[in-house]
Amino acid sequence: MSEIIFGPLLGLENDQLYSFCVLTRSGSPLQLKIADKLYPAKCLAQTPSGFFWRAEVDIPLTETSQQLSYSWHNDDGPALCTQDTVSSWAFTVPGSSESVNIAYASCNGFHHPRDKDKEKFDYALWHKMHLEQKQQPYHLLIMGGDQIYADELPMSPSAPHLNLWFKSSEKQKRQTFDSPQIHQELEQLFERQYFNTWGQTDIAAMLASIPSIMMWDDHDIIDGWGSYPEQKQQCPVFQAIFHWANIYFRLFQLRGMQEPLLNDKHHASYCILFRRQLIVAMDNRSERQIKRIMNKDHWQLIHNKVDELKPDADNIFLLSAVPVVYPDFERIEKFIGFIPYARQWQDDIRDHWRASGHRKERAQMIRWLLSEPMQSFRQRFILSGDVHVGGFGQLCRNKKQKKAGSPPLNWYQAISSGIVNYPPKSWAWPILRFFMDSGREHKKGQGGWFCRLFRLGNKDKLLRERNYLQLRIQENTSLLSWKTEKGDIKREIKE
Repeated sequence: MSEIIFGPLLGLENDQLYSFCVLTRSGSPLQLKIADKLYPAKCLAQTPSGFFWRAEVDIPLTETSQQLSYSWHNDDGPALCTQDTVSSWAFTVPGSSESVNIAYASCNGFHHPRDKDKEKFDYALWHKMHLEQKQQPYHLLIMGGDQIYADELPMSPSAPHLNLWFKSSEKQKRQTFDSPQIHQELEQLFERQYFNTWGQTDIAAMLASIPSIMMWDDHDIIDGWGSYPEQKQQCPVFQAIFHWANIYFRLFQLRGMQEPLLNDKHHASYCILFRRQLIVAMDNRSERQIKRIMNKDHWQLIHNKVDELKPDADNIFLLSAVPVVYPDFERIEKFIGFIPYARQWQDDIRDHWRASGHRKERAQMIRWLLSEPMQSFRQRFILSGDVHVGGFGQLCRNKKQKKAGSPPLNWYQAISSGIVNYPPKSWAWPILRFFMDSGREHKKGQGGWFCRLFRLGNKDKLLRERNYLQLRIQENTSLLSWKTEKGDIKREIKE
């Protein structure tokens, strides 16, 4: 009997194509079984622990939902998951007459091992999702960044060469070459981090039973990736960290995805149509610099793909790991280098779309979002995480454009973070709020815009609780529910 030591990972590739992946200890050929049919699996890679397999199945659309079971087999019989001794799994495919039920989550881990002790139920929200899945199945799980936290790399006792590099001076860091030992340590560390995080009981169950799509953010690489000075970003060891983070991101999070990718070499942005919902996953990390998030060619690829797919889409979901509609940190950005304790936040401040180095690029993006072609979508959403709070906002054309006769065009910013990582502590929150503005922004003139944040229920404009987001998409209405450990906060959108 073949042993499954990691997975299964269930993925969505397009409206009808699903991918199924596992890591086995043995290299014996595997087959996927669904509805008494066998589908061959292809071995995509060999990792330090085993062999990573992928199978694809095209599932035709039916009017009503389908509950499908699947299992893995080799010549010796069914493959068994060593973690929980399970040998079969199930998922739900929505019918053409049903509304789509989507879950969105981000920030799935901790900055430091000691942080795990601060929460009694670290994975309580995954358990809540697991219970909901049994009652009302989700059709898609979108994970919007920080699916793992590689922040533990500098502290790992099993990586002495990497530890030595992290402890060296900035000058020594830039001058140190990446050795074979460092590469070996990095490969083992990234694989282990996925095992440790995604191997949690409720997370593993959800990744095996809800088709997922994912896009990474900095913690999937290392905290603040892309927001450090160029000399540090380009030094050999830092590039080696990115190299192995990218390999395991593409292997485990994208599951070896090829066709939807817009550019396989330089970034991993992609677009997927699912039940007339266009999901645009922007890779905001691969090309990031202090003064650039994505280059012009990258943006043009996204624009072209959206133009190509929009005739077949009712609604659009833009995945931006960092929120587009969010308070500005301009007050603290100017002085953060002079505040000793606050320097640790410098890369986080630089990450934001409204940071000084990214404002021009953000303005260009917003003008694209508010351009005439976007009028063809019935509803428009920006889904974001990163900031360890929940939030709900709006981006629309300014008053001058409305007076000139331009029709209404609204984007709704939904922020959900984090499903595991904790919100800012009660002592730190007033300090952060002091340096933030309200999130209200009015860019005047032709081509300008208006942004604002709404209150969530009777709460503040930003929800300081761990959360994930449920989106129920219907023909003219969408119901958004922020799921917290204390209860649900709902907003309805009608167009």
